[in-house]
Amino acid sequence: WLVVLCPSVWLAGHLFLRWMRLPALTPSAYTWLAGTSGLFLFSFGVFMVGVFHAFTVPTVLSILGIMWVGTLLLGRSRRVFVAETHSLLSSLIGTLKESWHHARLLCTLLCGWMLIAFLGCGAPEVRGDPIIYHITEAWLFVVNQGHVDIPSSALTYIPQNQQMLYALGMLLGSDSLAKYFHWLQGVLLIWGSMVLARQLGLAKKDSLAAGVLTASCPMWFYLATTTYIDLAVGNYILAAVYLLLAECRSGSEFGSSKDGFRPANVALAGTLLGAA
Repeated sequence: WLVVLCPSVWLAGHLFLRWMRLPALTPSAYTWLAGTSGLFLFSFGVFMVGVFHAFTVPTVLSILGIMWVGTLLLGRSRRVFVAETHSLLSSLIGTLKESWHHARLLCTLLCGWMLIAFLGCGAPEVRGDPIIYHITEAWLFVVNQGHVDIPSSALTYIPQNQQMLYALGMLLGSDSLAKYFHWLQGVLLIWGSMVLARQLGLAKKDSLAAGVLTASCPMWFYLATTTYIDLAVGNYILAAVYLLLAECRSGSEFGSSKDGFRPANVALAGTLLGAA
């Protein structure tokens, strides 16, 4: 399911950013924001499907199928999508090769640490809070095919954004698949910290060090292998800060600060803060 869901998350975010018509972004920043936006859209989609109590496997697969078929089969959209994806991947591969050439040790440490966390997500959930409500409430959402009143929960009318993704993971797989959604948020948080470091003027090697520093925090590893929500909150806030900071900095990739805030950037920042 990860092979299907990860590209689908990025595609949803990619289409959303195109619709928002953001100013030019670096390939790394675009990939990060597309992934972050895609996760938010998925959680919002699960929420909306749950309103109609239609949260079932056929419904989810139908929505994913429509999204992919509509993108790949429509003439002009298909050509634009293929060209944009090829250009983005080529730029990303070039950036990764350059990073590996200049900082192999840092790249190895970072990738190895994230891989260990990824493998750790395969274990069943055993932490207290996730079992008490993060996973339990997501499972009730799955069982009832949508929203349901939980008399014992004060948050029954305030479903947490990230828990919608856990419901999707429980529907298609298990609590392990739900964990991978939080792990992905953690990876995007590391990615975002490196993008923000570059925006602040650090060299590529130093930005990699920023990513390693973020990943080496013991709390990151602990959270990345659970179904808590903290890494998602951190990633959404970091993305919003990046967008607003880029607008405020003179000579940034979004233009100089004298141009003022651009509605699309501020709207996306506000949306991501709402997602947090």
